[in-house]
Amino acid sequence: MLKADLHLHAKEDIRDAVKYTVKELIDHMASKGFQVIALTFHDQSYNSEEMNNYAKSKGILIIPGIERTIKGRHVLIYNLDHKKAEEIKDFEDLKKIKNENVYTLIDSKQDINSIIKAIKSNKVQLVTKPLPFSVFFKTLFYMIFLSPIKTFKRRK
Repeated sequence: MLKADLHLHAKEDIRDAVKYTVKELIDHMASKGFQVIALTFHDQSYNSEEMNNYAKSKGILIIPGIERTIKGRHVLIYNLDHKKAEEIKDFEDLKKIKNENVYTLIDSKQDINSIIKAIKSNKVQLVTKPLPFSVFFKTLFYMIFLSPIKTFKRRK
């Protein structure tokens, strides 16, 4: 089975407070058996040939990605030229990028073999929905109120 994480951030993401570098992230993902990752920095496309080669040496394929903020929503975009990705300002721009050279999982046969084939051919575009407010609120509540209590109990 293919193991993938298609929404990752690292220290090089100027809008995220992550302490680990892309190289450290690649090492960690390799140690956990991942074969595919996507670096989806906030409104910033990250592409490093050095890190792509390093990941490849660890058995990992990096899919180019970006997490664009469009009208207050985070949209994950994959396998698009980084300059074009950074030019997307609204949903109309997003609609314009879809063409016959970009594969969408929605268009796939919805079986694992077609998804793996799409990933390996480096022709992937995923469309995700934002979290429902109820899920977001529960997660936020847990992070603010319950997580510190559990951490405090563990320290005793």
